[in-house]
Amino acid sequence: MMEDNIISWLLDSEPWIEYGTRVELLGQSEDDPQVLAAREQMVNSAPLKAIMDELKNWPGTVLSSHKSAKQPFHKISFLAELGFNAGDPGIEAITKKMMQHASTDGIIKLPMNISRAYRGTGTDTWGWALCDAPVNLYAAAKLGLRDEI
Repeated sequence: MMEDNIISWLLDSEPWIEYGTRVELLGQSEDDPQVLAAREQMVNSAPLKAIMDELKNWPGTVLSSHKSAKQPFHKISFLAELGFNAGDPGIEAITKKMMQHASTDGIIKLPMNISRAYRGTGTDTWGWALCDAPVNLYAAAKLGLRDEI
């Protein structure tokens, strides 16, 4: 009985929570009309559109802290985890920019500046670090770009 109340509460929550509940907890098919409706609401929700708007300028400025949740690569990973895919409105342009900076081995590079004190050049360049590369790879794969990386 309590479980039904929790499921009802989740289904009455934010669109991304409803979508995740239907797909992950209830095992409903992506083709189910209720799942499609929840996904449509999720894709068009104002808070998530705001995140997509922030990501339009992918990848943004040179990284200063890889662990900051404000970094674009963490935000795109969050959207991927919610269930967005590369073909969704707003996401497609971001993923194209991501893939423009994929190395030949499939690692998505970001702008960074490694100071001379750490044996870098001290100038802005494209590269990757062990802390951001897996997040970018995960996001790209989760967004449906497995064959492109």
